[in-house]
Amino acid sequence: MSASSAYPIGMYKIALIEPEPLHTAWIDELIGRGGVSTARTAPNEADLILLGLETFGESEMDFVESLHAIFPSTSIVILSGTDSRLWMGEAVRLGAEHVLEKDDLTADTLASAIRLYAAA
Repeated sequence: MSASSAYPIGMYKIALIEPEPLHTAWIDELIGRGGVSTARTAPNEADLILLGLETFGESEMDFVESLHAIFPSTSIVILSGTDSRLWMGEAVRLGAEHVLEKDDLTADTLASAIRLYAAA
């Protein structure tokens, strides 16, 4: 059985890259409340990469671009800890599908993003 077939049909495979342990627990809680069936996995097996960023400087831009280059068929959604209006366009240009601000994040918005971008 291949690794990808080990997941039940209809379950989204999510790679969560989040440097803050408290944010990781909070994001996991939101996913659970959103009613989406997910399994955490490595980026190379993921349908979607959720990338937590507190800032968006040059090193973060390079990281998004590298993730997209390594996993070009995997959607990337950034969970931003800052006002993303100034750099959202650049993040999308570098390979992110969307940017959600953590301050505005709810179980419903995260579930909608997972359904939309993991299925893309």
